[in-house]
Amino acid sequence: MYQEDTVYARESSSEISIVNDANVSGEKHQSSLQTPFEPPIMITFDLHADPFNQDTPLNQRRGIYVQWRDNIQWLLDFLKPFGGKVTFLSVGEFMEFVLEDEANAIPIMRRLYENGGSLGTHSHTEHYFGSHNWPSLGPNATEVQSRENWDDSIRFVNAVVAEVIGTNDTTAIATVNNIRGGHLPNDRATFYKFMVEYGFPIQEAGPAEPWYQYFGHHIWNPFRPSMESAWMENVSTPFVYVPSGPVIGKVGIHAGAFQDMSPPNMKKMFLMVYLNWRHHEDSSFPYRIWTFGWASHTHDISPHSQTPKDVGEFVRWLNDTFVSRRSASGNVIAKWAGRKEVYEAYLDWENTHINQSSFNYPINVKDYNYYPYLKAVQQTLEEAYYINEITTYNPQGVYAHRLVSIADGQSIYVLWKDDGTTTVDLSSEFGGKVRVISCVSGNVNTAEPSAIEVGYEAIIVKEPEPLLGDLDYDGDIDIFDVVIVAKAFGSRPDNSNWNQAADLNKDDVVDISDVVLLAKNFGKTA
Repeated sequence: MYQEDTVYARESSSEISIVNDANVSGEKHQSSLQTPFEPPIMITFDLHADPFNQDTPLNQRRGIYVQWRDNIQWLLDFLKPFGGKVTFLSVGEFMEFVLEDEANAIPIMRRLYENGGSLGTHSHTEHYFGSHNWPSLGPNATEVQSRENWDDSIRFVNAVVAEVIGTNDTTAIATVNNIRGGHLPNDRATFYKFMVEYGFPIQEAGPAEPWYQYFGHHIWNPFRPSMESAWMENVSTPFVYVPSGPVIGKVGIHAGAFQDMSPPNMKKMFLMVYLNWRHHEDSSFPYRIWTFGWASHTHDISPHSQTPKDVGEFVRWLNDTFVSRRSASGNVIAKWAGRKEVYEAYLDWENTHINQSSFNYPINVKDYNYYPYLKAVQQTLEEAYYINEITTYNPQGVYAHRLVSIADGQSIYVLWKDDGTTTVDLSSEFGGKVRVISCVSGNVNTAEPSAIEVGYEAIIVKEPEPLLGDLDYDGDIDIFDVVIVAKAFGSRPDNSNWNQAADLNKDDVVDISDVVLLAKNFGKTA
């Protein structure tokens, strides 16, 4: 039996009904009757050109444009042997430079279109006021001013698209300028209205990135976003949101939320989506469209910067570890895709999954009752970094990946085997008994590290949880731990006798509640 934590929902403008599959067992696919099917995880790379600083002299801006143009060429050349695809979006002034540089730039724009299926529109707060004069309207631009921003940016992108595809037919151009992102209008309802009015079928990632703050990873399924919330679905919305993370390699605040896009964390997040994909393939639940992506700017990938190194590291890892590999059922695990391709796959999915939702998180707080993926995977790996794939157990048919806990540096192993079961020896990594956690059910067992049983259902192997109240770290809770609490009793962080370890419930005061917690575990050993 397998368990899946998935929320399926249908929403209209007036009501929403939710069927919560959390903790509902789904039978394994009847492989004797049919082969389980799950589409590959579609890997996307959003590249966009940002506005130029208008205080920079035009001749210098032109030099910056040339560097950005050459950066795009480098990226396409680098990704070609990997099969990598890029979804490109641009501001108006970059495309203004492209039109003045047709001989060099149009072939590159054509490569971008043929590679990722899009030459989309991106904008911040600028509008066109004359040749290479794109002043800012400010973040609080009115609806009328925001429309100027959209019209000007779209016009220049469309002009380049016309050159690329050799026609001024507006319908043909719209199939290429098919994705929209931007900073204006700055309120969700008006932006939503613009998306509908201008007829863009795909929304660039960004608005739903803050969902990361709840569960430490981004959304993994495309969906039709509601006007009210960036992560609530309304199946009547006429455009699709293709989620992803922000700029690869960056760690910090983006879209109002802290997000870690360092390669070790991105590898961890991709392993997490794979574990969900793997379980979904093996369950009786309907297949879903899965996607994993990130972004970059044309200025990020300049030579000798860190971003090309991060891109190189992550792309090589993806291709070496997951891209084009097949599951035990014969399904391709992961593939490169433009966001238009994800959109088209989602439309096909909708046609065969009537009255089902791809993704819906209808609240604005962290609540595992609505978490649409495997809880055990999220809870055990959220505070971890990916280290490497372990090939030691490959002769046994075991796939193994090593991570480390951010909190204490302890190793964490994720293991599975596509056929049968076997035991692996992890005693070189773990000194005592370990916890073995099912990625599907979350059930926890203890085991000797020298004999870890591995089967089809992926497991996570970790050190035992520290014993609450073992303040002197000697493996038991005894009178010496009581003395530590007694010395700190009544203290707060600014007191001389404060001891953070004695604050067992982490409420910044050592009081009777901490004594009670200690008493409950008194006499226990690790």
